[in-house]
Amino acid sequence: YHRHRADRLLRETNAELEVRVRERTDELAASEARLRHLFSTGPAIIYASRPDGDYGATFISPNVSTVFGYAPEEFIHDSGFWANHIYPDDAPGVFAGLQKLPEHDAHSHEYRFRHKDGTWRWVRDDLVLLRDPDGTPREMVGAWLDITTRKEAERALYESQHVLSTILERTGQGFWFIDNDAVTTDVNPAMCAILGRPREEILGKDIYAFVDEENAAIFRCEIEKRRRGLAEPYEIALSRPDGTLVPCINTPSPFYGQDGKKTGSVGIWTDISARKQFERALADANATLERRVEERTAELADSERFN
Repeated sequence: YHRHRADRLLRETNAELEVRVRERTDELAASEARLRHLFSTGPAIIYASRPDGDYGATFISPNVSTVFGYAPEEFIHDSGFWANHIYPDDAPGVFAGLQKLPEHDAHSHEYRFRHKDGTWRWVRDDLVLLRDPDGTPREMVGAWLDITTRKEAERALYESQHVLSTILERTGQGFWFIDNDAVTTDVNPAMCAILGRPREEILGKDIYAFVDEENAAIFRCEIEKRRRGLAEPYEIALSRPDGTLVPCINTPSPFYGQDGKKTGSVGIWTDISARKQFERALADANATLERRVEERTAELADSERFN
């Protein structure tokens, strides 16, 4: 009886063990399938490589063929393949960084790598150093990510900012940047010239520090318009340190953050002193001409009465 019972328990245990083994095998197979899918289709290229020498790859995920056009075997069978495809100007910095890896056991760097089509792609390379129990470096494992699009966007942004900076430096019009509290955040050289002050005396001050009370009222009116979403050119006179009033036309334009909320505004300022002087001179000339016409008319009228 006891032997039959023991046999039955053994069979039941074996059957349960086989079920568990099958379940675990299925889990491992599913996990392996997920990893294969990630390695084949994910944007990050996973790799392992030697921790010194030419740092040749010992493993690289299949998606390297999608990202860079090379078969994984090209990296594995040629120890110098990775090193020989780094952009020449970037290579010294890349290897200098890797030589310091044992000091921190982790490293990140960006460099250019040649695609199979001959173009250069920017790569972000994040890696860690794995060690044996005795501390000896065993291998490096890491991930590459193609960041070419980001780098091109950064370059385009830099170039556009450089162009804008050049324009702001050389234009004859003043650019006056303020925040929502009407405090100055930046000015260009032309704006400094209009205000008759160096940049450091303008930054951090609100716009009312540069006008008299009459023109401050104009500023308050225009700021209220900005709050209502209106932005129209207007005329105002700014005060220089010597008390000189500089007539200007300001064309304001609000700017907004990513959340759509207004973060400040920029005014494009034009010094119209010369135009005002011309208008006054023209008005004086017209007045003189009218006076002479009136005098001549009177002379003619007197002459006719005398005759």
